[in-house]
Amino acid sequence: MPVKLRKSKIKDGFSFYLDICHEGKRWTEWPKIKITGDISTQENRDKIDLAKKIKIERERELTVLGKGLPAELTRRELLFFDLMEEQIKQKGEGSKRKYETIMKKVKQYAGKKPLTLQAIDKVWLKGFINFLKKEGLHSNTVQQYFSFVSTVLNEIVGMEYLDFNPADKLPKSERPKRVLSPADHLTLEELELFIHTPTKRIDEQLKQMFLFSCFSGFRVSDCQRLKWDDIRRINVEGTEQQVIMIKQKKGKKPVAAPLNSSALGLLRQRSADRIENLEPQSPYIFPRWTGGSDNKETERLSGLVRYYMKKWAKQVGFERNFKFHLSRHTFATRLIENGVDLYRVSKLLGHSGISATMIYAHVTEATRIEAANKLPFVDVTRKKPQTYIRKIA
Repeated sequence: MPVKLRKSKIKDGFSFYLDICHEGKRWTEWPKIKITGDISTQENRDKIDLAKKIKIERERELTVLGKGLPAELTRRELLFFDLMEEQIKQKGEGSKRKYETIMKKVKQYAGKKPLTLQAIDKVWLKGFINFLKKEGLHSNTVQQYFSFVSTVLNEIVGMEYLDFNPADKLPKSERPKRVLSPADHLTLEELELFIHTPTKRIDEQLKQMFLFSCFSGFRVSDCQRLKWDDIRRINVEGTEQQVIMIKQKKGKKPVAAPLNSSALGLLRQRSADRIENLEPQSPYIFPRWTGGSDNKETERLSGLVRYYMKKWAKQVGFERNFKFHLSRHTFATRLIENGVDLYRVSKLLGHSGISATMIYAHVTEATRIEAANKLPFVDVTRKKPQTYIRKIA
């Protein structure tokens, strides 16, 4: 049979595609039918029936009507970029721009010459890595671009267009690696400077949201979604503890994030401002910075956050790059400096694994050195041997 109906994994389900082999040529066609959620629902059953009908009709076109390779797919080299585009479609709105930029770089490196699948081998990949480095990209960006291309190649292997992923043939020593740079953070003195320095025309609610993140470790996207109803009281080993129950944007499971005295104090101030400014109708803790599900509104607020953060830093006299994520680094660094181990810090930050928390490893080392230097001094140097005088009888 010249046409096979196959599935490609996507988030929460799969997408149908036609794997076509006809007159010595092979290509794919995507009918844009995606199955997500419960496969037994009537809507999904109808989609599956439609995919089967499309497959049968395509076979009829090839074998009976004599319609072969579509004009837009006459060159097999388009397959790689088609699959890249399919991968990008499956990403969230926030990631699409990043992956579209990656695709532009791949096309820039590939040039005007046709890029066949057979051309993508170890030599091509090494050249692509060197091209990215010559472009002056950060080593972590090079690693990210290479990783995405490798993911697309894995997809092609799964569709049986390639027998193996050529990226797997590159020795580990030649593959780009992620470099863990020490995380920038605010010192206690710098944090107090941001708290106490008077400012002009900077939204107070944004300042409160940033400082709350310094004391809780929440990302800006999580702070924007926080509601007053998310604050709960739980019993921990006989002691009552106030927490925020939230499913973090990058996490899969709800977490109970403990609130320390600084975070609680800021929430009390926010609550007082809420009453004073007549905000009781809003369920959100930081309502002026909540974008909802509107992507354009979210982008607009993100731009305002960057604008006000830059303005705030200028008024305080802070010369390093001042962005909202610095608050999260500050929270993690304070934890480690006060003896919390990396594993617990990763849990408090909502990291899926400890590898993402390793950027704070240098703080751990510094803390260990400081602790070691605080040990009491004990003089263990060998004393000079005593000289004994022989007793003369």
